Amino acid sequence: MNDPSPTAATSPDSDARARGARGKRRFWGGAVLVGLAVGILPALLGVLGTLLVARGVFSDLPEGVPRDPETLAVDISGALVRTMWALAVSMVGVGFLFVAMVRYSSLSGAKCAASQGSGLPVDASAGN
Repeated sequence: MNDPSPTAATSPDSDARARGARGKRRFWGGAVLVGLAVGILPALLGVLGTLLVARGVFSDLPEGVPRDPETLAVDISGALVRTMWALAVSMVGVGFLFVAMVRYSSLSGAKCAASQGSGLPVDASAGN
């Protein structure tokens, strides 16, 4: 009597759906990682570039010799404009990250922290 129960048997359609769901979870999980990278790295590189340019501009100043403020402003403003563009790219990345996180959490069945309650113990007899 090797008759499998109907609940244990899986149809080809359910196997295909399960593979499709795993593929979607894998895709959106990778999208979360891409969103993190695009959201964080450009901003960090922009700030790092600004710091390096400012350090270079001020280290080139000779001791005791006044330097034209407009020349300093031009050098540093170029670095700040590049940082501004990096921040714009990061904002797009953060938007993509938000969408990817929402899609991933809806596919994986994970619940957000707010929907899980306050974390306090729940009295099982309170509903009776």
